[in-house]
Amino acid sequence: MIEFPYVHESGKLPASLSGVPFLTSVSADYIDEVLQNTTVVECSPGDVLIEENQTDSGHFFILVKGAVEILKAGEEIGRIDTAGELIGELALLNEVPGTGDGTGAGRSATVRASGHTFCIKVHPDFLHDRDVGDRQ
Repeated sequence: MIEFPYVHESGKLPASLSGVPFLTSVSADYIDEVLQNTTVVECSPGDVLIEENQTDSGHFFILVKGAVEILKAGEEIGRIDTAGELIGELALLNEVPGTGDGTGAGRSATVRASGHTFCIKVHPDFLHDRDVGDRQ
């Protein structure tokens, strides 16, 4: 797995992200802030993006190209193969109240690339200390 900074044109939503609902409903400034907190992840088949029960910073992914398998206790329970789909977003909902650091009870499933896959890794920092009105 290779991770590198995501570079985008300021004020524009890249075509590869036009299908992400939460990005299409916010201002260009907010999109810029979100994308400044991202990296691109290139995965080979079998690379693990998220490990079940792992506690981490609460980041999530946006699938750009490829597919991932969702595994629970080693058994495949689902698959995501549509560009723009969110992966691991439950970490934001499972955050320990009051910590503001994204840590929670642990990831609910393992997410593994099933082929050559590209995702955007979004760090949750852009959500903290923001009012909903700031996002519009």
